[in-house]
Amino acid sequence: MKEDLKDSINSSSNFLYRCFHADEKFSLTPRTDSSIYSNIFGFLVANFIKVDLPNSFYMKLKNEIHQEILKKLQLFDNYEKLLLSKKDMQYICFGLSVLKVLDENILESLVNHFDNYFSFQKHNNELDSMMTSGRAQTGNLSMFYAIILIYLNIYRNKKYEHLIDNWEKLHIDSMNHNGFWGDYKFMNHLQFQNGYHQYEIFSYRKTENINWDLAAESVYLTSSEDGRFSPYIGGGGCFDYDAIFILTKNKKLNEKFKELLIRTRNSILSDQNIDGGHCESRHIRPVNTNYLINGFNYWIFSPKGMKKERLRQYITLMRPKHNTVTTHWTKIHRYWEESDLWDTWFRIMTLAKIDISLGLSSEEEWGFIDFPGIGSF
Repeated sequence: MKEDLKDSINSSSNFLYRCFHADEKFSLTPRTDSSIYSNIFGFLVANFIKVDLPNSFYMKLKNEIHQEILKKLQLFDNYEKLLLSKKDMQYICFGLSVLKVLDENILESLVNHFDNYFSFQKHNNELDSMMTSGRAQTGNLSMFYAIILIYLNIYRNKKYEHLIDNWEKLHIDSMNHNGFWGDYKFMNHLQFQNGYHQYEIFSYRKTENINWDLAAESVYLTSSEDGRFSPYIGGGGCFDYDAIFILTKNKKLNEKFKELLIRTRNSILSDQNIDGGHCESRHIRPVNTNYLINGFNYWIFSPKGMKKERLRQYITLMRPKHNTVTTHWTKIHRYWEESDLWDTWFRIMTLAKIDISLGLSSEEEWGFIDFPGIGSF
């Protein structure tokens, strides 16, 4: 690991501890409230940079995850409704991933509950249509569905293998000419930010006949001068990671996009906050002359297919209601430029992916999790 990244990670570990409180709970930022989500995000940061936390926290967390997952399996009367609840499925999938690290016995003990609840025997054409529609959040839906299938398949002696094969075939057959999903003439930010989730599953499964080169070329079109990939200036934790995940899939792509990867690396490191954490974007607030000029230029010089998308973000984000980034994770919402555990995790994973692709680091230096979904290699 290069010294500049090593220094950055040391600073991030200091920020991590600032979010860890005397009651052994994490808050998303040092000033916000604790939640079941922030506890998971704190663990994921610590696990990825290989920072130890008290054993008592691990015990509390795995018990909390176990109880919360059982609760969420009782929220809806059928699995289709649960799959459409992003906040609940997000927690379940991250929780399963954490249990893979902390206690695989608990992970395996939950299989019966999932096997009984998720009745996948009947083909659901409506679900298939949604997963491949390319609409916002349908990539999450598709990934959630695949994660549950793979999880059950692992602990049920490949009982679900044919359904996973069907999932792969459905997504391969329905790809558009950009390598993603949806009826789009030109490439835009939504396609890869949404479609990244399916590529996460392709990567975990080592799915054959996937045109990673096409997807990477399409992602490249969305990049900014400083190597960012969001429809607004300054990048975004999810947008940048999703793009880099695809751009660094193999040696051929690593070499082809080396200059872009270096630009992304440098801009993320330079935008790291002084407290050691990372934020969504340091360039959205305040709405001043710099924002107006840089945002206007980002829009006016947009490639085909992205002008409308970037203009909508440029204008919308000026509204006072967007002074904070609103999520279901906490009651107190974070500011755009405020360091938080979610963006810190995503930024560090992005930097790790880049450095591994450039030969500056190795996979073994990082806490990737051998479980489908975000955080696996």
